[in-house]
Amino acid sequence: NRQYFEAVASTCGFEENECFVAVFEPQGMLDHTSEWHLVDITKPDHKIYHGKCPYKDLEGIQPCDMSIKMFDDYSIARTKDKSQ
Repeated sequence: NRQYFEAVASTCGFEENECFVAVFEPQGMLDHTSEWHLVDITKPDHKIYHGKCPYKDLEGIQPCDMSIKMFDDYSIARTKDKSQ
């Protein structure tokens, strides 16, 4: 993903804190849990959020419906202050 994110950031001229991407880990057939991490496209190796939740909780929403509160509720590790 790193090379792809670097190419997108360079092509689009994104600077830090302008574009964020939720990256979902591969999901097995038997494990019905989705795991993800959120990165700034200019720093793809630095995870801002890392979370996981049951897939059934994601089935009924569209990507734009996922809120910061959902990231907070399902966060495993957060590297930024919650007030930001």
